[in-house]
Amino acid sequence: DVRPTIPAGRPAPPTVDPPPGDDTPPAVEPPPNGYTPPAVSPPPAAGTAPDAAGTPQPSNGAAGVAVSGPLLSWAYAPRALSYDVYWGTTKELAADTERGTPINTSSTFVTIAATASLEHETLYYWRVDARNEAGTTRGPVWSFTTAAAPAPAPAPAASLPQPPDGATGVIRGPYLIWPAVPGAVSYDLYVGTARDLTEDTLLQDWTWPINTSNHNTNNPTSAYFRAFNRNSMRYNTLYYWRIDARTETGAISRGTTVWSFTTTARLPAPSDPQPSDGATVTHDRPTLSWAAPPGAEKIVGDEVDYIVTWSPKLKDNLLNFVINGVYRYRDCDVQRPGATITCHSLRTSSTSVRLPTNANLVPGKTYYWRVQSWYGGDGDNSWPATIKMRMQRQSR
Repeated sequence: DVRPTIPAGRPAPPTVDPPPGDDTPPAVEPPPNGYTPPAVSPPPAAGTAPDAAGTPQPSNGAAGVAVSGPLLSWAYAPRALSYDVYWGTTKELAADTERGTPINTSSTFVTIAATASLEHETLYYWRVDARNEAGTTRGPVWSFTTAAAPAPAPAPAASLPQPPDGATGVIRGPYLIWPAVPGAVSYDLYVGTARDLTEDTLLQDWTWPINTSNHNTNNPTSAYFRAFNRNSMRYNTLYYWRIDARTETGAISRGTTVWSFTTTARLPAPSDPQPSDGATVTHDRPTLSWAAPPGAEKIVGDEVDYIVTWSPKLKDNLLNFVINGVYRYRDCDVQRPGATITCHSLRTSSTSVRLPTNANLVPGKTYYWRVQSWYGGDGDNSWPATIKMRMQRQSR
């Protein structure tokens, strides 16, 4: 064999050792937990349009879909770069029909804005067209039906109507408050002593029905009326009432609910006056007190107040003066034949009152005073027939 000749005087090249073992590359360890990395999609072939979109949500034919901004989604369409979403109430979904320009997105979902005003219980169609640089693939038409409208919230049973249905101890001529009827511009009100509210059972002194458009500005869900002549209602009597709603066109919707209440019995007079009849007082501003009449705490529709009146000379005429209606809450003058007599009065919610500094009680003089229960708004007065007392202030 022919071998290279090494010139004399030059060292031989070093010998290269072969790699240890065999020359096969080491094996790659598999990923933990059985994880398989996703396959990398090849770039789209030139001139190849995307596949059609699929797997719609809501599913095709779904029912009960919320009308407020529903989310429409679908599975990724291979080779798609973006999507055109069409929707409407007809199956012929195209850019030049019902919804105009489609929604374009690069995501696989879209939210229909709340401003689109979807209707309740309505069938809608939608379609997703997949797009890329090579073209557009029209998708299938899907559908869904929106949910029914929620039932309106009922009027609060605890607060309407007023007085509560079946209430007792109600003042004569109370405020009547009822749930507002959607679409009503006014109401026809009937009040009488029989549930059927026939003409012969309605309250006298009124032309029926009473029409009112009063709506409660503090609570728009209610309406009210109060204009009764309280004297047209009797004490301790059961009354029924109903409202019919009127619309702007004049159409009348007859009320299906008849409510009832019972008026209060006439309260007895306050009792146990202090100072007692004929007592002598030694202070120029005495405190007057009395016991509340039984049942005062059960009055519905108003609180019981008291009117205290005193005078130096009226005696029995003090009673006549108030019953005749010549009454003011503050000082008042009463003209009688031959004399002008001054009376004084004040109103309080308490069962006692100290006379004011301007009471001007004169030492050694006799005074008369009375206390009246006052309830029912404009004064459901029940003057006592027996409370009449004399006060005398001694000289110091």
